[in-house]
Amino acid sequence: MVEARVTVIVVTWNAAHDIARSLTSIGLRHPVVVVDNASTDDTLGVVSAVAPGARVIANPVNTGFAAGANRGLEEVGTEFALLLNPDCRVEPGAIDALVEFADRHPRSGLMSAAIIDELGQPEAAAGGRQPSLLSVAVHELGLGRLLPSWSVYGTATTEATRKGWVAGTCLLVRREAVSDVGPLDESYFLYCEDQDWCRRMEAAGWEVWLVPAGRARHARSSAVNHAGPWVDVYRIGCADRYFAAHHGSAALTVFRLLRIVGLGGRALALTAIAVVARDAGIARRARQRRGDAARASRLLRGR
Repeated sequence: MVEARVTVIVVTWNAAHDIARSLTSIGLRHPVVVVDNASTDDTLGVVSAVAPGARVIANPVNTGFAAGANRGLEEVGTEFALLLNPDCRVEPGAIDALVEFADRHPRSGLMSAAIIDELGQPEAAAGGRQPSLLSVAVHELGLGRLLPSWSVYGTATTEATRKGWVAGTCLLVRREAVSDVGPLDESYFLYCEDQDWCRRMEAAGWEVWLVPAGRARHARSSAVNHAGPWVDVYRIGCADRYFAAHHGSAALTVFRLLRIVGLGGRALALTAIAVVARDAGIARRARQRRGDAARASRLLRGR
């Protein structure tokens, strides 16, 4: 029997609606660690039924993604770990493709699969350049399609590509790199812990890659949508905090203005589309962007 080289870590919180498909996609070759952040639905029951051999760690409180992933990493004895979102399914051969790439690139520390949506389209928010005034401006001013390689979000590629950051949606992690750099920063409860980790990896001489030879299908943040609006506070606030940690006060003010313009513009566009199309889903996204713009505005005003 071939010894496993990858342990799969899935951090869950009320993921009963997604976790079965995620675990089934992994197959039986890899050890699985499920770290549950105090789910109140039947997540643990589904895990027990679908993956009875999984190592389950049930946290009594929701510790956040970074802390949950770090707890899972403590259980890993294999050469690699694969962080996998509970609303994400690995496609056949994806894990093998990531490991084969890692073997050919010994300084690769983090390797993301190509993240696609249910229609097979690349998910832009799965990686890109590290946040800077330029990369944020390209995104917020709607220039991402014209200048994808300069945007803070942009992952569409057919070849393996070095990235400033990649998301933890389906992420192969070399344990040697974690031992060198350290685990995820648990002070980021949700969002931006991946950008911070990637920055620290690169600073220590480890490489961050997007590897499209491996693909994973993401249910468009199904887990986040089920969680409710409280996650929006972290999405806006953690991005602001992360930018502030690496830039001066003048740059931070410009960053906040760019976000208000971008979020407000998308809210207006989505509202118009929702009215014309009479689409409740688009209307919900418009309300979310309006709320995001309001939160960014409060940060600009120091509130």
